[in-house]
Amino acid sequence: MGKGNFRWLLDFDLPASRSNALDALHTLKLFRRPGHSGIRESTALDRCLVTLDQEFRGVWALDGSHGGIVILEIAPIDHHEVERILSMLEFRLNQYGHTELWGLRYVVRNDQTVAEIKSDGTEVELSPWKLAQNLITEVHGLPNSA
Repeated sequence: MGKGNFRWLLDFDLPASRSNALDALHTLKLFRRPGHSGIRESTALDRCLVTLDQEFRGVWALDGSHGGIVILEIAPIDHHEVERILSMLEFRLNQYGHTELWGLRYVVRNDQTVAEIKSDGTEVELSPWKLAQNLITEVHGLPNSA
């Protein structure tokens, strides 16, 4: 995946995208195997897996050769919502300088905030104003209200 050129693989439990503006392939168009085939398929296709499977959260490290995983907390109701979420995610990832998804995991929360999931399971929200607020707090020794 090149910088800012996001290639998505939508898991079987998500509505298929109909947008030409997004590079999103649905797993139902592929041969399915039992188990977490989305991991194998997304690696083989050089795509980031987008899924509702919450088991991809928590403590574990994703192999650096994998195109990444995005976990959605809530199920989109239709293809329009999938396209809106992915467009927003692409915008935010570019805005925060996260243009390479290799080996990374992200979660899109119910309130549409985006967090990176670290290998120890902690979820760090991607928000420039919160990062600046935390830096100011650390420098001045103020209690962190975030």
